[in-house]
Amino acid sequence: MDADNAVGKKTLVLRLGYAKSISVYVGMVVTAYILIILYAFLEIFSPGITSLTSLIALLSLPFAAKAIKILRVNYKDPHAIIPANANTIFLHLSFGVLAILGFAIGAALGL
Repeated sequence: MDADNAVGKKTLVLRLGYAKSISVYVGMVVTAYILIILYAFLEIFSPGITSLTSLIALLSLPFAAKAIKILRVNYKDPHAIIPANANTIFLHLSFGVLAILGFAIGAALGL
């Protein structure tokens, strides 16, 4: 954050501060999971919206939990949050691939 400020970058973390930035990150991650669960729940009452197989995306939760834990403990140390960055990348990749796979399986099975 100090390096960004020194060169005039106005990043979201710089504008919000560490604590609020972590809250925004956690909020975005939690929202993604809530939406998958909500859409699967709505499928029970309104078939055709999505498939219950999309819940397979929940298998990416360990990456989310690990990234959040690392950020909350080490948020002021740029080197210590590198594993959180890696987990966020794996979270993004695994959530997306698993959600698409869940939708594809649901479509293939006619669910």
